[in-house]
Amino acid sequence: MVGMVLVMSIISLLVSLLMVYANFKTHKLTHSSSVLTILAFLGLMFGAILILYYELTYQPQQMLFILGLYALLILGAWLYARVLVHCLRYIDGLSVSVLFHIKA
Repeated sequence: MVGMVLVMSIISLLVSLLMVYANFKTHKLTHSSSVLTILAFLGLMFGAILILYYELTYQPQQMLFILGLYALLILGAWLYARVLVHCLRYIDGLSVSVLFHIKA
């Protein structure tokens, strides 16, 4: 049970870090404070480091499992993006051939 809570904590921290990073990149458009955004990023980073340290120190098998999950997620996202780009190129080529009455 504790392992699942830590996995969810790591996921929540990573998502929050990405959101803070995106907010920092657009802080001029959103008129958000750079200082508070940087402090939030550092606080989230510190929390993530503490959780990762705990995982590596006390439950290295759990850390390997988490890394395996992330590797599968990254591989799945990469494959999905490749298939999506291929499909969009096909659809784009199809619409051009239909517009100009080109036979394939």
